[in-house]
Amino acid sequence: MAKSEKHTVSIELVVKVVDKAALKAHAEALMRADYADDPDMLQDELGELRHGHTSALSMALDPEHLAAGVPGIKITESRFSVSEDPTEAFELEEPPTTTGERQDQAAPSPGVSTIERFAALGSKVRILALEDYAKEFEDGDPDAEDFKPNPMLAGALLWSYEVLVDQLLEDITMLRTGMAGIEDAACLAELPELYRMHYTPLFAQRYLAVTMDLGTSLLTGFSSPSCVAQELALRLLFNGVEILQDMYPELELPDGWRPMLEDLMFEDLDHEFLYEPGLDGIAGDSSLGHLRIVNLDVAHWFAPFHQHTVNPYAHDAGIIEP
Repeated sequence: MAKSEKHTVSIELVVKVVDKAALKAHAEALMRADYADDPDMLQDELGELRHGHTSALSMALDPEHLAAGVPGIKITESRFSVSEDPTEAFELEEPPTTTGERQDQAAPSPGVSTIERFAALGSKVRILALEDYAKEFEDGDPDAEDFKPNPMLAGALLWSYEVLVDQLLEDITMLRTGMAGIEDAACLAELPELYRMHYTPLFAQRYLAVTMDLGTSLLTGFSSPSCVAQELALRLLFNGVEILQDMYPELELPDGWRPMLEDLMFEDLDHEFLYEPGLDGIAGDSSLGHLRIVNLDVAHWFAPFHQHTVNPYAHDAGIIEP
């Protein structure tokens, strides 16, 4: 029998977290795989994810996981720790669930997969434009299948929404304490770069208000965004769903789901102009009045669209500064 050799391997990593949502989703997937048969331990491990991205990083970079794909070795002992940059040292509570039953979501029933949980969440979502469009098809029309409510896709939207709220809470804490700049923010850094000088703590709180309203409308019956800020929030929700697709290959979403939802859930895609540096100032260009571009000036992002209302905190905070 060949003699085994023992080696001590030292690795030091300096890691910058560039996508906290993706990291957290990856860590959650690892924990669910490791403790699929132990719901009590799974509940404890998922509870650790409430403490921000440092806990997720510890789970994702655990030596057992890193070495799992290396043949011919067996880890007999490991010591592992994450030293957190003080500029990142703050904790957040897990956002409330859509049902208000935090404990139930933290401890899923044994045998219920993550994908099944998404489907259960998705059954609560109502997108009015999708419902109305589906009614236009005649019985038996094969094209109608593409526009039937899809619980997996709807559940992914809710997952993305809860992550977005979590990120905004982090960003508000970061801005209020001066821990880091906008470029290090989880959510605000994904908003149009041209307007970063406007992303103050008050702006972030107003943005959180319209984002919370977006989540409520997904359950009560979503028609279209109430203002430009909410359009940008919905855009980030779609980005989150794309991350979810990468993290869970078994999540089967309809081909072309994003352009379909963009067509149904937005009145227009004018907000995309905000991401084009070459179009800076388009909101105030009188020669483009015939395009009927509305509220793209950052001062009007929280102004309600026609026949919509905006959360009074978000709208009035821009009129009466605290």
